[in-house]
Amino acid sequence: MTVVRPAAARSSASCTHRSDSASSALVASSSSKTGAFFSNALAIAIRWRCPPESCTPRSPTHVLYPSGIPDMKR
Repeated sequence: MTVVRPAAARSSASCTHRSDSASSALVASSSSKTGAFFSNALAIAIRWRCPPESCTPRSPTHVLYPSGIPDMKR
């Protein structure tokens, strides 16, 4: 038995094949960008947990009490 495809079906099949190869190239490009994104995110997370020694602390090194009272009673 021989199956004959209509011309429109043959045409779309060849277009699908071309777009698949173009799509795989885009996916490869996208995956390299995604990898760069995650490595950058990892570097940010590491710096947040272990800041460099040369950084000055964000919080004050000593606490000033309001009105000069060292002990505030509740």
